[in-house]
Amino acid sequence: MRKSITWVSYFLLFTPSCWCLEQAKAQTETRTPAAVEGRLTVIEGVGRSVEARPFRNVTVYLLDLDQSKPLQQLQHKCRLETAKPGNDFVAVDVCLGGLSEAVKLVPTLSATARVQSDRDGVYKFESVPPGRRYQVVCVLMDEGDPVVLVGLTPKLKPGQRVTIDLRENDPWTDADPAGR
Repeated sequence: MRKSITWVSYFLLFTPSCWCLEQAKAQTETRTPAAVEGRLTVIEGVGRSVEARPFRNVTVYLLDLDQSKPLQQLQHKCRLETAKPGNDFVAVDVCLGGLSEAVKLVPTLSATARVQSDRDGVYKFESVPPGRRYQVVCVLMDEGDPVVLVGLTPKLKPGQRVTIDLRENDPWTDADPAGR
């Protein structure tokens, strides 16, 4: 009988503490921030060589998928037009208009974070809340032309580091959260 009481006492004493430790561990893991980093470049042909020119000192935006819905709508509109056969001229007009609109739109959106790229075109977002997907966006005018660079993160895990290099030469409509 005494052994039964001792066993029950230990069980009641230590089970809640083990459960509390598991809960604390789970909370710590969900609070551990993630990070997103990368480089902004344009690939240019110079003579017979190809060079990657960095975009220096430009603002890079980290938008969760709810924050970037207006940009996603512009991307989707461009994709729809380019998918229509024999619609090349209209598609070019719609997509160029979308680029110009995005350059004006993105700085007005509520962003999770904003950073400046360094002299090498490198950007880093630290302390990113995990458990979500994000669009990494850079908009600028380069020699009078609108430039929109967009990348898409996976659903970030606690403590995860993700590298997303953005190149002007990549289509701005490729970062589609819906996978269309």
